[in-house]
This record gives sequence, C-alpha cells and structure tokens, in this order.
Amino acid sequence: YLKVWDETLGLLAEAYAAKCIWDHNPQLKEFRMGENLFLGTGPFNATKAMMSWFGEHMDYDLETNNCPEDKMCGHYTQMVWADSNEIGCAAHFCDKLEHLDLKATLFVCNYYPQENIEEQKPYESGVPCSRCPDTLPVCEDNMCGNVKT
Repeated sequence: YLKVWDETLGLLAEAYAAKCIWDHNPQLKEFRMGENLFLGTGPFNATKAMMSWFGEHMDYDLETNNCPEDKMCGHYTQMVWADSNEIGCAAHFCDKLEHLDLKATLFVCNYYPQENIEEQKPYESGVPCSRCPDTLPVCEDNMCGNVKT
C-alpha cells in the first residue's frame, strides 16, 4: 500500500534517534512497528539514506524470497512491505553514538504495521492495484491508497 506520513511514528523516531543508540528500538515489536536505521558521518541526506535501503533490492529475490547470507535485504523489504502503510522518520546528530563511539547522524524510520516477516514475501507480483481493498480505492504509483497526493 501507499505509505502515508504518520506524525506519531515521526515523533517516536525523533525521540529514539535522540538517544543516539546504534541498535533497534526494542519496544517497537510489541506495538507491531517496524524500523529502519541509517548512520551518516557526512552531511545528512534523507534521500541518500532511503536509496541505501532501497538499493538492497539488488540482492533480494522476490520469487524465492531469499537474500544471500552475506547481504542485507531487511531494510528494503520493510520499505516495500505491502501491508505497512504508515511511516514516520527523524534524524538526530549525535556527538557520540552508543555502541560505535563516533559522531554521526542517526536516521530512524518507523513503519506501521510491522509485517517484515522472514517467511513471507513483502508483496505479491502481478497486476498493480488489482487486489486493493475497498478502504484503499485509489491506485497511485501502482500502489493502493485512500487519497490522491
């Protein structure tokens, strides 16, 4: 589904990024929220962070739902997970990032609902928008949504 901005998810991302911990927020799982983290040591660029996550698609095989063991694909699958339709992100400059001991910008994106389940494919291949539910009647950029942006 088309991702829509959620202010609450953005505020949660902001609060967690401000903690400057290079690790996933352990509290998100109980609320069915997914999370992507990005670390930047130069000038921060959100597009660069998202393109880094999206670039993992090169290693992901939708047909077999596999990613090589020496690669990472979870950021990509979380980004494109069909049932995750809300997103909120924030960046925070950290003088000292816990677990890495360096100055960096921590970028956090939270997704709801978190459906990045290893045994399941992030989306189904086929005709775009052919299975949109009644609650998401608009097809935009080949994704189901409820408002035209």
